[in-house]
Amino acid sequence: LGEVVVKGDLPKVQLKGDAQVTNVTGTILEKAGTGNDLLSKLPGVSAEEGTVNVFGSGTAEIYINGRKIRNASELDQLSSDNVKRVEVVRNPGARYDATVKAVVRIYTKKALGEGFGFNNRFVARYQYDWTTVEQFNFNYRKGGFDLGGTLFGADVNTEDNKRLVQHTFLDKVWRQENDFHAVSHDQNATAIFSLNYQFNENHSMGARYEFDRTPKSVYTIDPVYSRVFQDGALYEENTSRGTQRYPAASHALNVYYNGQLGDWNIDFNADGLWSYTKSLQDVKEQYVMEGAPLQEQAINTDNKNDNTLYAAKLVISRPLGGGNFSFGGEYTYTDRVTDYVNAQGVLEDVHSNIRENAVSAFAEYARSFGNLQAQAGVRYEHLASNYYEGGVRIGEQSRTYDNVFPTVSLALPVGKTQLSINYTGGIERPAYGLLRSDIHYVNRYTYEGGNPLLQPSFINRLSLDASYKWVYFNAAYTHTKDVLIQISEAYSDDNPSVSMFVPVNKFDSDKLYATLSLSPTIGIWSPRLTLMLLQ
Repeated sequence: LGEVVVKGDLPKVQLKGDAQVTNVTGTILEKAGTGNDLLSKLPGVSAEEGTVNVFGSGTAEIYINGRKIRNASELDQLSSDNVKRVEVVRNPGARYDATVKAVVRIYTKKALGEGFGFNNRFVARYQYDWTTVEQFNFNYRKGGFDLGGTLFGADVNTEDNKRLVQHTFLDKVWRQENDFHAVSHDQNATAIFSLNYQFNENHSMGARYEFDRTPKSVYTIDPVYSRVFQDGALYEENTSRGTQRYPAASHALNVYYNGQLGDWNIDFNADGLWSYTKSLQDVKEQYVMEGAPLQEQAINTDNKNDNTLYAAKLVISRPLGGGNFSFGGEYTYTDRVTDYVNAQGVLEDVHSNIRENAVSAFAEYARSFGNLQAQAGVRYEHLASNYYEGGVRIGEQSRTYDNVFPTVSLALPVGKTQLSINYTGGIERPAYGLLRSDIHYVNRYTYEGGNPLLQPSFINRLSLDASYKWVYFNAAYTHTKDVLIQISEAYSDDNPSVSMFVPVNKFDSDKLYATLSLSPTIGIWSPRLTLMLLQ
């Protein structure tokens, strides 16, 4: 008998369920480099230093083989030739937290064979300065037993240059022109150990421990040149130089179980995270007021944070009524203790504690009606946050939320074109950094702070995806109520010339996004063109 080869025109990006799926195995994407490099080559996705953004959705939550990653350096530790496929979810369904704007699910290749194996990876690249990464992986497999580990080290240099012009309209009009130049140097070391055991084809469990330490993280401002104008006339010139240091260390533990009991599938994950971070700021400012001699001012701040997180998530699913029904719940506890001190007394000291309990439950049902694939879900979230200042609970800064969020997804092939339309209700709660009470010193005329009274923004998202061979198109519309923005205001009545940048809830917004990606194969070449529009 001879062989029969069937050829099909599968798109480079396929639409399956709630995701745009890109197969990596056997494609040029295997040679992309790190996980960050790989994700940056996907349509409408950008990844830099562990932060992944999906155009039209926002910052993505990352999962590797079903495990949520909590350390951004994991993407640098991941080699693209070890990735099987990547799924990008622009409108996450009910099983994901309502604050999640996008999800990227990465699936790695299954290791083959038994015995002991290891590999070493070294990466060097030049951008502003040299960055080097070295990684050693080892693994031992025997039967259903799998023991693995990683030793990772990175020395990273980056640069930040920008120009900022700001106007403050008070009894007089103040204008600041700031030319900003800074470099950063980070050194990071990570050790990971994992243990997995597959009892049989229906049951597996495992654990993963990670220690991460950043002994050196220095952000050097060298310098900030500022010119201050009052009603159009030069009022002052100043120069600021300084350093910000961010040493940190963390321990993370993850345990999981995945099992099949008859028609029931059980997926359980639990995490513990304990981290300690510092932010040490030393700024020296020299300024000359018009007609006055040179003056100097020093600002030193010390900010320490202790963070604790416990999280657990359970997802249960089974076939039902010709489709698939899934339900589950999630619990998260976080505790953040902050001690902020300014030696000169220019800024107020802060000793705060935020404790937060979040409980959620969800249900989803998916079914096919001919060629039409439909999925609908609902998610309930309860969040209770308590804010303490100097050991005393502050009622107006403590809050409790109870919200319900629906999701709907429809997918339909039309000829060789795949189409999908999705709706998701979501929320954007203020990040801890935005809720802080401490103030960062920029220069004599500019401070930057948080706002403990911020409220969440509610978001409605509607998106359309289309895929045909090597053409991919996405259009998305979002309506956001109570948008979080940053404004500039007078620091105090006694210092009206000092601008304070703070986040506030200001207005509602409507945005339209569109992404068109073309990725044909022409001989040995694989060009890619991505066009994006925001209105």
